Amino acid sequence: MIETLLPIVVLLFGLVLQVGLRRVLPLCGANVSPVAARLVFAAELLVAFLVAGAASASGADAEPTTRFGLALVFTACGLVAARIVAAAGLRAMALGDLAAGLRVANLAAALVIAGHVLATGWVAAAVFVGNALVDLRVSVLFFVIGQLSLHLLVWLFRLVTAYDDRQAIDDGNVAAATAQAGLSLAVGMLVAHAAGGEFLGLGASLRAYGLALVEALALLVVRQFVLQTLVFGKRPRLAGGFLDERVAAHDVGAGAIEAAAYVGAAWWVAAVL
Repeated sequence: MIETLLPIVVLLFGLVLQVGLRRVLPLCGANVSPVAARLVFAAELLVAFLVAGAASASGADAEPTTRFGLALVFTACGLVAARIVAAAGLRAMALGDLAAGLRVANLAAALVIAGHVLATGWVAAAVFVGNALVDLRVSVLFFVIGQLSLHLLVWLFRLVTAYDDRQAIDDGNVAAATAQAGLSLAVGMLVAHAAGGEFLGLGASLRAYGLALVEALALLVVRQFVLQTLVFGKRPRLAGGFLDERVAAHDVGAGAIEAAAYVGAAWWVAAVL
């Protein structure tokens, strides 16, 4: 009976905890536009499903009661860690005054925050699972490494754009925000894929992680060569180009194509490589 109920109870626990964390450690601050707040909460809700679902596999070979306890612990730790890092990461990203943008219903700011929250949660879901409490040490270690990699890669990819990301978000450019959210999610998926493998010892696992992380370069190839040439019929460039021109001009369709290409490439890499 407990085997059947375990995933359901863990999911309900995760949802309740996420709502509580939203009140204790809000990402959007006070006086936020309801529309923008709901958009961010949609990402927070997805994170609860991701983390609780992954943590339910903890202690697969243990007794039912032990497995239940491990699932609850890993769910709680994953959600709390994701929340704290998401809040700190939003400040580190320095993409304009996002909180101010949310107060005036700037959907671009809300999209950027939602993408960042979902990317952080994706990494948490990949690492916060284990067969014993001692595995939490490995989870925390690779979560920290994964988050540092996530923020570094997103920052590096932002250098490729010809337009000013910060100003674009402040101006409410939904096209730029959509592309940025897709990039954050795609990098989060690749980092999760790199960090979520079987722990083979610290040295071997870090080497495997580093090699897997090189896959993130595929996103640059997709952006500057595949999209520029195959989709838009323009010459490939190492930086900037037609895609940036369309996104800077508030072309939401171009931003959506860029985001879809990022996420699709990340999903393909994680599934095939």
